[in-house]
Parts: sequence; structure tokens; C-alpha cells
Amino acid sequence: MEHDTRIQICGIIAGVVSADQDIHVNEANFLQRVRARFQIPKGAAITPVSSREEALEKLANFDEETRQHTFELLIAAATADGKVNDAEREFLQSIAWMVKVDTEELDERLEAQLATSQASPFTYAGDD
Repeated sequence: MEHDTRIQICGIIAGVVSADQDIHVNEANFLQRVRARFQIPKGAAITPVSSREEALEKLANFDEETRQHTFELLIAAATADGKVNDAEREFLQSIAWMVKVDTEELDERLEAQLATSQASPFTYAGDD
């Protein structure tokens, strides 16, 4: 996978985790782990792709395997804080069709990922 593609994927991930205007520490940590796995230096700029249209445009330029991999990363990113809010879900739903995932399958994937998410066990109800 090319460096530019890896940067774009990180930008889309940053867009989904910031969709609710609140980036949880676990979401930020997830993005940092992806950056490290993609060997993107800490100084490299990642611009969040907050527009669903821009995310779709970028995904359309990826091959099918990269689109599928990106979608899996987006699901993991959105659930990293132990919950999926409406803005994150809407962002995912708007691009799910591109990877041939319907609403029911998206919900199943989100539920499965939430069951294994790494949200902090010390989060209090008032911390949201």
C-alpha cells in the first residue's frame, strides 16, 4: 500500500472518530496505533476527512481490498471508546454501501466490535 493511501486512510479514520466533535483517548490511541502500523512518522500531517462526500471520493480511488480493510479499521475506530454515537454511525452508514454492507450487517459488525472494544473499565457515566 502506498504511503499516500495510508495517509488518506488515517485521515478518514480521524474523520470518523471526530464526527461527534469529541475524540475519546481510546479513539486517539487507536489512530496512533494505525499510524505506527502504517509507518507514518509522528511529524506527518493527518488531515481529518470530516466530509462524508470527501471520504467517499477517497474510498472510490482505493482498490476493493483496501476499501474493505479501511472499512474494518473505521468500525474499530468508531467503537474504540466502547460506544458508537449517532454521528459516527451516520458517517459509517454513508460509506457502507461502497463496501457492499447493508444497515443490518453494519449493526452486526458494530455490535461484534463493541463486544471486544478496549474502552476503559474506569469510565464513569458522568465522563461522557
